[in-house]
Amino acid sequence: GWVDFDANGRPADNTHLSAATCASLERVWRAEEPHEFSCLRTICREETYDLVAGIITLAHESWHLRGVTNEAQTQCYAVQSSELVALRLGVRPIGARAIADFVAARDAIAAGGEYHSGQCRSGGAYDLHPETDVWPD
Repeated sequence: GWVDFDANGRPADNTHLSAATCASLERVWRAEEPHEFSCLRTICREETYDLVAGIITLAHESWHLRGVTNEAQTQCYAVQSSELVALRLGVRPIGARAIADFVAARDAIAAGGEYHSGQCRSGGAYDLHPETDVWPD
């Protein structure tokens, strides 16, 4: 996905998401029975990883809509808000927490690049709630 920014760095009022991302989000949101995400602690079907990718993408682009332009900072904030996004899409609390733990663990082992920072950790510069020891928040 992406968000357009104007010449002054202000974000647009909307985000562009791929058809695959939208389809994943719709599968989560419209599910008659909430999806089970406890498999994220072991091994899941590919569809489950696609659902998680949709959730983290929406969380990431939401931070761009708030005006955050740095990709590593945006991704770190997305990791920390993935649980809330999942809850708002109807995921049960235990599943939302499994998603948050999964994306935090995956992000922690991702090496460098513009989407990752050593400051994405408890007490780091990108910690949204440095007053707590909980990670992700």
